[in-house]
Amino acid sequence: MTLDIKAIDPKNGDKYSPNLHAWVKRSRYGLPDVFRNHEGALYIGVKDTNTEDGEWFTGAQLNSVLCNGLRTASYAYPPNQAEKLTLVEGFWEDYTERGRCAIDPTHLVWFLGYRWTVDGDKRTCNWCGCTQIQRHWTERVERHDWFDSDDVLVAGEQS
Repeated sequence: MTLDIKAIDPKNGDKYSPNLHAWVKRSRYGLPDVFRNHEGALYIGVKDTNTEDGEWFTGAQLNSVLCNGLRTASYAYPPNQAEKLTLVEGFWEDYTERGRCAIDPTHLVWFLGYRWTVDGDKRTCNWCGCTQIQRHWTERVERHDWFDSDDVLVAGEQS
């Protein structure tokens, strides 16, 4: 995909991360790819297959980029780590359409920016349009603990 960096400029809406935009804009690798490791963490960078000792990955954890922007350093990950990264197909198309919801599709992460419009027990994501309802319930909690038998008073007994 050819991404027009202007398409993900935070001036176009809060759904776009200012830190990610700045990092991608400064990237010396062109448009970096997004990868997922075996634990589900996202990485942004490029893989280099033109090495004698295997495929290397140069980049950073996406979460670090989101939090720290241009202060995030890129690292070279050796082949034994790079091989554990799988390309997230269609990431930039999804990010262009849904913004940071492409990174957090379950809407569990708190991001800076005005993400929700709340109306009573319903809220709507301002970035991707999904809605959630708030449910209320009461839970009964039964507790147990151990005490020395001399310390426990039976109901009705006086000390």
